[in-house]
Amino acid sequence: MVAWGFFGNGGGAHGNGSLAAATYDPAANSWTTGTVAPAQAPLFGKAFWTGKQMIVWGSSADSPEGFAYNPATERWSTLPAAPLRSAAPESMLAVWTGRYLVVGGGDSSAGLQKDAAAYDPATNNWTRLPNAPVGFEGNGTAPDIWTGASVITIEDAVPGGRPLSLDLTTRSWSLGPKAPVPGRQEAREFWTGSEVLVWGGGVPVGNSCCKAVKTGYSYTP
Repeated sequence: MVAWGFFGNGGGAHGNGSLAAATYDPAANSWTTGTVAPAQAPLFGKAFWTGKQMIVWGSSADSPEGFAYNPATERWSTLPAAPLRSAAPESMLAVWTGRYLVVGGGDSSAGLQKDAAAYDPATNNWTRLPNAPVGFEGNGTAPDIWTGASVITIEDAVPGGRPLSLDLTTRSWSLGPKAPVPGRQEAREFWTGSEVLVWGGGVPVGNSCCKAVKTGYSYTP
């Protein structure tokens, strides 16, 4: 297990949190501290394991968009800049497909973005993907859905939030039907192998989040 934290217990920036990743070996029941990262861990970042390295997507006021860490070599690298418009990283779609990191959308001062791109760690290059039919956000608290063929995210905090799917083979987007329940924020989305399960989350109350939503639902692509 590889961990890279954000907050520490000190009084400095981010509580003087560590810049180094740590690797846990369950067989030896021991931790190993790796080399220092090139920047602080992103706030609300999302981490993905490629089979060889951990890719972290996100940014803060003083760190780039993405990093990769190889625990075998204890080497960090900074991902090249994504060919996307500026958006809050915690509101963007982010999912690992087994080959690509697909990111896109997100909230910005100009509204919800429609663009998306795929990062290939084998070539260290980004590929621009077609724009979605609508501006969208990804799951703000967990990775979005990968079905094995398509990326799926559910419209966040929108009444009757619709599923938005991107088929990576045809590179085409599709917008599904409205959900039969109120829109919610910070819900958990799971892929069963045949359908998406959406559970938990909440609805805003005034300027704060959130009142819990008890009703879950499923979506079959």
